[in-house]
Amino acid sequence: MKKLKSATVVKRKAFGSLWIVVGIGIGVVVAKSTFSQLHGTTRNMMEVLAGTMSNDDRENQAMDTFQGDNKQPPQEHQNTASEATISKKQPAYLDLPPATKTVVLNIGSNRDPILPKESAGPCAVTIAFEPIIPQAIPSHPQVHVVPAAVSTSASLATMYAYNRNGVSSSLSKAAQDSYWNQGNKNQGIRIVPVMAMQDVLDAIPPHVAIDFIQTDAQGHDFAIIKSSIVTIRERGIQHLKTEVYMENTITYEGAENDLCRHWIPFMTSNGYSLVGLEVGKELRSSESVMASCRREGAADASFLPGLKEADALWRLSSLAHEVDDTTKSAFDYPIHKGSPPAFSAQQYAACKQ
Repeated sequence: MKKLKSATVVKRKAFGSLWIVVGIGIGVVVAKSTFSQLHGTTRNMMEVLAGTMSNDDRENQAMDTFQGDNKQPPQEHQNTASEATISKKQPAYLDLPPATKTVVLNIGSNRDPILPKESAGPCAVTIAFEPIIPQAIPSHPQVHVVPAAVSTSASLATMYAYNRNGVSSSLSKAAQDSYWNQGNKNQGIRIVPVMAMQDVLDAIPPHVAIDFIQTDAQGHDFAIIKSSIVTIRERGIQHLKTEVYMENTITYEGAENDLCRHWIPFMTSNGYSLVGLEVGKELRSSESVMASCRREGAADASFLPGLKEADALWRLSSLAHEVDDTTKSAFDYPIHKGSPPAFSAQQYAACKQ
């Protein structure tokens, strides 16, 4: 009995020793494998730091590190139908009343924007852009005031407030000190929102005609029209009135706005003709303006700081045989200075239905 017990104990010890050996063996294998992986990872990291690991090795190492033994490549994110719809830019048209068939755009209206012509009816509207004193524009049922500047792109910008009521304010500094931008006529700076002219045009529904564009952007007129001329032409906008520089002068720093050097070559190549030039109360013919431009070109003078501005009148060239608008009348729009509206309250109310 004692011998049997001893044999049992010996057998148990033998089995115990065997399990110990097996356990040690497994541990060695695991440790060796782990050490190998750690060694490989360390080696790969050193190769990355040394810049000797190939691109394929880097990709395989990243896959091993993040995916383990499965080694499944990460799945690329797939846009859902709803995300694709959201990411696609949709036209954001103004929700104008159905009865509104024409609009007038007045860029830089100050406190007295133009109104649609009475012949357009009570439902035609003006969209006026005025960043400095929008609150000074009297309310009118046909005028919508946007308190923003307009330029080639949307931004938040510095505007220099010059002259009485900010009438000469610009996104550029004055090219020289003068009576209109010094003393109490220099009102410092304003931080203003700026809209892109292209965005303004794109917001007008296609079924609404843009009857007229008038710009008074203090040196930025040419850049505004140049940035959006394709849409202006495609929309068939017949008439424009733009502020321009004359006689090789430059009123604001860095602004290209010269009638002879910038405007006429560009507008002519894009399907618009110069009808005339308003210089104060004088209307100069296109023929006399072109003669002046030829003299200026022959002189080849440099731009000099100064204040010689005028309003150029442009007509879509394809209308030359259809409409006789070689006089100022085609560009005359009533100015809103707080006078009573031309139509009754009932007529304006009918536009909203």
